[in-house]
Amino acid sequence: MTGLALKYSTEIISWKESLMNYLFSATQLEQRLQMVIAADSITDLGTHTEAYLTMIEAFVDRGHAMSTEIIHQQAMLVHDGKLIEDNDITELIRIEQSRLRDDINDVKNEYVLLSKETTDFLKRLHS
Repeated sequence: MTGLALKYSTEIISWKESLMNYLFSATQLEQRLQMVIAADSITDLGTHTEAYLTMIEAFVDRGHAMSTEIIHQQAMLVHDGKLIEDNDITELIRIEQSRLRDDINDVKNEYVLLSKETTDFLKRLHS
């Protein structure tokens, strides 16, 4: 039976999709900030913009690292091209799945906050 392995695999697919969306959106925010820097000569504004860029770059780096960990976990659930049986799920796999679940929730919360703060900053520039 592969009920738990299927649950884990489905969860991983969802994480990968979410992470891809977060990274895509973060990259769009990064591009908008870079346009502000390119179009503006106010030093203080550039400094503030750079701070947001640094936060986004750190988020993207974390997202890429997490993507690698998720792919590794997904590989642990497969043997000979098929999902492993539930009785083959080791304690290490269970612990890693739980850790990744917590991490993806942290990434989601971080993305929501980062997106809101950056979007608010960009809106203030145009108001």
